[in-house]
Amino acid sequence: MDMFVRNIAGGNPLQVTFDPSDEVSPRWSPKNTYLAYAADPGTGTNIYLASPLGGTPPKLLAETHVPSLERFVETELSRV
Repeated sequence: MDMFVRNIAGGNPLQVTFDPSDEVSPRWSPKNTYLAYAADPGTGTNIYLASPLGGTPPKLLAETHVPSLERFVETELSRV
C-alpha cells in the first residue's frame, strides 16, 4: 500500500511512495520536513525517508535490524 499526504487546508492527496511493498509505521521527521517509514522489499524491513512533496525517490536510511522506527526517527532524523 502506498502513502499519500494531503495539505491540511484541503485539496487532492499527493502520492508519496510508489513501491509495490507495503509501507508501514510512517513518522514525521522532528522538523516535519520528511516522512520516515518501514517497508520490506523482500530482503527484510528497511527504513526509508521520503519527501512529502513527492517527486524524489525515497532514500534508504537503514537496513534490517533497526529496533524501533520511533527511536530511529527521534535520534537519527533530529538533524533533518
